[in-house]
This record gives sequence, C-alpha cells and structure tokens, in this order.
Amino acid sequence: LRLNALTPTRLVIAGRNGVFESFDQGDTLALIGPGVFTGTGNSGSGMAYGGSAGGVPNPDVLYAATFSGVFVRTNSGGALSRTPAPFPGGNALDVTFEPTNWFNVFVISANSVFQSANAGGSWSNITANLTGVGQLRCIRHGPNNLTSHVVVGTDLGVYVASGPTFTNWSKAGTNLPNAPVFGLEYNQTDDVLVAGTLGRGAWLVPAASSQVFGSGGTLNPPTITSQPRSRTATQGSTVTFSVGITNNATQPVGFQWRLNGADIFGAVGSVLTVTNVQTTNAGLYSLRVLNPAGTNVSADAALFVNAPPVVTTHPQSQSVIIGSNVTFTVAASGTAPFTYQWRRNGAPIGGAVNAGYTITSAQTNHAGSYDVLVANSLASVFSSNATLTVQPPFNINPQPLSQSVLVGNNATFTAGAVGLGAFTGPFTFQWTFNGAAVSGATATNLALTNLQLSNSGNYACVVGSPLGSLTSTNALLTVFNPFSMSTPTFQLGGFFQLTATGDNGRAYRLESSTNLVTWVPIVTNTVSGGTATFTDSGGTDITLRFYRIVLLP
Repeated sequence: LRLNALTPTRLVIAGRNGVFESFDQGDTLALIGPGVFTGTGNSGSGMAYGGSAGGVPNPDVLYAATFSGVFVRTNSGGALSRTPAPFPGGNALDVTFEPTNWFNVFVISANSVFQSANAGGSWSNITANLTGVGQLRCIRHGPNNLTSHVVVGTDLGVYVASGPTFTNWSKAGTNLPNAPVFGLEYNQTDDVLVAGTLGRGAWLVPAASSQVFGSGGTLNPPTITSQPRSRTATQGSTVTFSVGITNNATQPVGFQWRLNGADIFGAVGSVLTVTNVQTTNAGLYSLRVLNPAGTNVSADAALFVNAPPVVTTHPQSQSVIIGSNVTFTVAASGTAPFTYQWRRNGAPIGGAVNAGYTITSAQTNHAGSYDVLVANSLASVFSSNATLTVQPPFNINPQPLSQSVLVGNNATFTAGAVGLGAFTGPFTFQWTFNGAAVSGATATNLALTNLQLSNSGNYACVVGSPLGSLTSTNALLTVFNPFSMSTPTFQLGGFFQLTATGDNGRAYRLESSTNLVTWVPIVTNTVSGGTATFTDSGGTDITLRFYRIVLLP
C-alpha cells in the first residue's frame, strides 16, 4: 500500500491480481493495473505515487515495480503500462522518484540500482560500489532542497549516494545494526529518516539532511542555448528537431518533446526524429528540459508538411430534366493552394477552373462524362468520372409489350407520353423495327396484319418533343407456325416415339401427364431441320400417358 505524496486521501494497493486505486481513503477501489503484481512480499512497497515536475503538481503519476519490469502512469485516466524502455534489471523490487521531478526515477533489483531521467525512456546502471551488502531491499529519495540523493536498504544496513553521478555509495546512520532493512521512509517536514529492520526494530535518524544526505552541492538548472528550428517538409520525408543546453546543468537531465502542448510518448531525448512525415504530424513542437534544479521549455518550432493533392470527394453522376441547373463539386486534401480544370469527355472546359462547376439550363448536348484535374505545387491528380444524363421533361407510358402470334395473325403495339411538371407536349411518334424506322408508323399504335415469320424482331417507339426525344424499351414480336404432330409409334423394347414438325430453330419444351392436370417437363430442345423427334424410354411401364409441346420465346 502507498499513500499519495500530494493528496494523502488517495492511495494505491497492490494485490496478487493487480493494482487498485482509491480516492477516498480506501472506501472504494478501482482496478487500474490488471495482472500487475508488485513487490516480493519481503521488501519495499513496490510503488511511488504522486509528485511534481517543473513546479506542476501531478497526483496521478504512479510507478510500480513488478516481477516483469517497471510500469508507469503519468496522467488521469491513463493506462498503467510498461516504461518505454524495458527495465534492464529483470525483477524490479522497489521504486522511487525525485519528488519535484517525477521524470527522474530510481529502481532496484535484487543486486543493482538503476536510474532513468526520462520516465523510463532509457536506463542507467548506478550500482557502482554498492556491492557485498547482500540483497537490496528498498529505495527512497532524499530531501527536495538538496542535490539528488537516494538511500537503499540492504541486508547489511542503509547506504546513500548523491547525484549527479551516484558513483559513491556509503553507509548511512550510526548504531544501526547490520540487519536486513525491509523498509525506508524520509519525511522532509520533520527531516527524519526511518528504517524498519528484520527482527531488530525500527530506527530513526534525526536531522537526516545533514547526517545522511549532507548539505548538497550547487544545483544548476538546464538552460537552453539553441532553440529548435521550424521546418517545412514533404510528405513521406524525415525531419529532425534538436536543442542545445548548457554543459554545467546538474545531472540527470530529462527531456520530453511535445506536439501542440501535449507530450509525445517515448520522445525523451534531446533530439526528435519524425520519419515518414504525414499531414497529421504538422504542428508546433517544443521540448521540456528538466533536472533537480528546475525546468525550462523551448520555443515552439513549427512543422509544415507539403503533401500532393488527394481527391477526398469525387464528382457524382446526375440525371436531370432538360433546362435544369447542374453542379459538380470536388474536394481534395493536401497542401493548398489547389488549381482545378474540369473536363467533358476528356476535353478541357474553358473557364471551369474552380472546385465547383455549374451548368445553367442543361441541354442534351451537355450530356457526357465529367472529371476534374486537381493540382498543387507538388503533383496533380484526376477525379473519377461523373456521368451527366439530360432527359426530356416527359416519360414514355405505356411502354410497348412483347408478343407471340401465329403466322397470318395480327398484332398491335402501343406507346404513350406523359409530360412532367408544366410540360404537356406536343409529342411525335416514330416506330422502329430492329432499329430502322417503319415507314408511315407515326401514331401511338402500331398495327401489324397477316404476320409472317420475317416480321419477328424488336419493335420500339421514338417519342419526340420540342425539348428532346426518348426511345421506348424494345418489344419482341415472335411469329411462328404451330407445331404439327405425326402419328406416334412403338419401337422395339416398348419405347414410345413421337415426331413434331415446326419452324427451324424454334425452341420448345416437351411435357407429359397421366391426368391432363399435372404436367412434368421431359425435355427442352430446338427444332433442327424442321422436325423434332423424341423417344420416351421412361414410359414402358405406364398404362396411360399424355404429351404436349410448349413453345418457348
């Protein structure tokens, strides 16, 4: 369990199945780290909770030392996830961070001490001479107002080292027994260090800032000597931002790059490289530089991304009544400004150089395929095609209907026109046969008499008006001779054979029935050479069977 260093009513509890957080002294708990198991059961608390950086309090920051590495959460609602760089010590036993710079974090394994100045973005081994002390058990940070100090509880007492190098560890306190130290706490208000041992009681060091941590050296904040520079890049390229800082800045120095004021996860070095730049990378970049003495933020550097045009909204096909207004539009992403050139059937349209193209009072000669060429300083791209259909202001109703008749009979086709809106005509009619005009056939009806096989084909009506014409659907006329049946015969084996005579190439279906009510298809075929012969091998054991021929279109 660990209380929040800034808001003591908040606490976190580590259990076997994860880490839980409470905002009300433990009355209610929420699981924030499923499966994250901290501590070893016999060392440290495994967590550091609540701190500040650059003078900005952050009660939500939380580090957890676990068997599988170090986990961190830096903002409200964020996930408790592994540090950007894996913890190099394997099993992490305990963790602490600098109270006024939570980016500066310290973690122990069983026999090593590691430091990260950038919230786990990278790690350094600072164990140095801390050897021969048995297992490391716990770790805490020292006073805020002195050079960075950390104390480590070991199997043989408490050891302390100071920044920026942490290369010289020395034993802290007097009269402390050489017993395993399982817990350490430093209270700056009372300036006391408390150590809990295995079987030898709890021990307190008063005036710890002088007795344990010393007066500390001079702290030098990081001063930015060169600012990041604005960049203009082409989409897909690589861009680098960098800063310079003073050489005498107290170590460790942490870095955090930001885009439009928000931290970029994992961007914790003095140089930021953005690869495969996209338009989403455009914005203002800055770097927060911090160490135990303070924080500085660089000036903003703008990244402008030049991108070729991409059509995001293509012109759409339209069908309109003659005389209507028509507008085609296009939308594109990329680097402005854009130029536009509309085309009809592949030919440029004079003056059509905007994102929208309007045709006023569309006529039949405006019908066709439209597209637009969108360009900027980098490239150009065509939109997809949009088809414009210009219709007269009427419909054909009724449409002529297909018919089938016997040779010598008559047939009549009918077509009509219905105006739309205020348009009522006048209308003209011209019938066609297989696409050719039928002489004198200019009425709404086409009457055909004494039809012969040569009259079979497609009939349609072209309806005209002062505002254009429409052609009806095709009506198929099929003229045929009736089938004639020869006398059926029995063949060897009891097979029944029948022959029918009909128009050459005529499609038919032969059906059978035993009751003249239910008919079953037997075969579908085409007349060849004027006759169609069929032998029924399936009726040898049927006492009664009827046959009929059904003509097909």
